[in-house]
Amino acid sequence: MELLFSILTRIDPFSYFALAVLLLMSIYSWAIIFQKAIYLRQIEKKTTNYTEKSINGANLAEVVKISEAAGELPAAKIFLSCVKELSGLRKLGNSYRWSMGELDIFLNRVSEGVLADSAKVLEKKMSTLASIGSTAPFVGLFGTVTGVVSTLYEMGISGEQDQFNQVAPGLSAALIATAFGLFVAIPAVVSFNYFRAKIRSIHLKIEAFKLHILNKLLVPPPAS
Repeated sequence: MELLFSILTRIDPFSYFALAVLLLMSIYSWAIIFQKAIYLRQIEKKTTNYTEKSINGANLAEVVKISEAAGELPAAKIFLSCVKELSGLRKLGNSYRWSMGELDIFLNRVSEGVLADSAKVLEKKMSTLASIGSTAPFVGLFGTVTGVVSTLYEMGISGEQDQFNQVAPGLSAALIATAFGLFVAIPAVVSFNYFRAKIRSIHLKIEAFKLHILNKLLVPPPAS
């Protein structure tokens, strides 16, 4: 601890600025990581429970009740949107003048629109996390470069070019910024990749449910 404090006292103002920026980036990235981890875990669990209940539902009326109780889940919104549009067509009395293929395309477009809106929510702040992961090393490198320049300048004006022991502490202090930059970037990059995989897993579950539910909705009504 004493060694670290000794090194930090030799950091130049520009390196301090870089470290302050990195500290803010680290706090913000960890806030996103914890928030995103909790949110995606909840969404994945609720989506799994909802899709299992809906697939095992006895009839469409029961699935509608389950979907209305599911709130803002993407899978539930897709189902309710498709039911709403299909009910509107039936009220017009021309829904089954369409071919099954045309209805399939129509309901797919409805569901894709809802899915696109849901994707924006699921991927919220992902770009921020990616930016932190990609820029933090460069912020740290900036602090290191300015620290090295400051150390070499002081060495030049002091006339002690041959005294490496006079330069080493300043260089060590400068390298702290690079190390801190990596410390900020690595968790952000790892978390970004993990969250992308988790979001993809949720999307695949929703897509599978969408195909299942469209097959149910596209069953023609019994002939009277």
